[in-house]
Amino acid sequence: MSGLSPLPRREARRALGLDPVGLYIGAFGIIAPQKRLAEALRAFAHLRPSFPEARFLCVGAEVAGSDLRAVAEELGVGDVVEITGHVPQPVMARYLWAVDVGVNLRTPTWGETSGALLRLMSCGVPTLVTDAGAFAELPDDVVVKVAAGPEEVEAVEAALQTLLSDEGQRAAIGRAAQAFVSAHCSPPQVARQIAEFIYGSVGEVCTSFT
Repeated sequence: MSGLSPLPRREARRALGLDPVGLYIGAFGIIAPQKRLAEALRAFAHLRPSFPEARFLCVGAEVAGSDLRAVAEELGVGDVVEITGHVPQPVMARYLWAVDVGVNLRTPTWGETSGALLRLMSCGVPTLVTDAGAFAELPDDVVVKVAAGPEEVEAVEAALQTLLSDEGQRAAIGRAAQAFVSAHCSPPQVARQIAEFIYGSVGEVCTSFT
């Protein structure tokens, strides 16, 4: 994918001034209520005693009225949560390569595709997604699906607990994610799929009038 040439994690972290051996959770893109970051921070706060070296990075601009910093402070994790605001694409690419786990939740969803999720997957980052809409259609081995609803915070906490504890599982999901993006999401493949869909739809319409 454009702008995401492979970058070793240590090099990415050194360029960003991050701890080379810390555990980093990252969320990318516009910070809005439907991204469920307040809920993700609640889950993260519960885990902090078990993972004191963990940090949560929110890389993107906040929508008007959002105050994720206040949420982090209220939860007692303000010192380990970084909210970058908008960053240039090359800086975002470094953050993508620097994180250990991604968070890309969304409720409600209208079936849209997430560019941030595809970038995380292409960087081999095991990523939590909401088990709904287009995210639910992804294979179970390329992302970690969590249910929306009243148990959402607990589900996110359990998923983060597992991933932060198991480097091998992180690596396995990351490799599967990269392979999936390579096999199904390159620009030529997407263009061909769109053309086939349009041609098929036009063909069906024409047939119905014959």
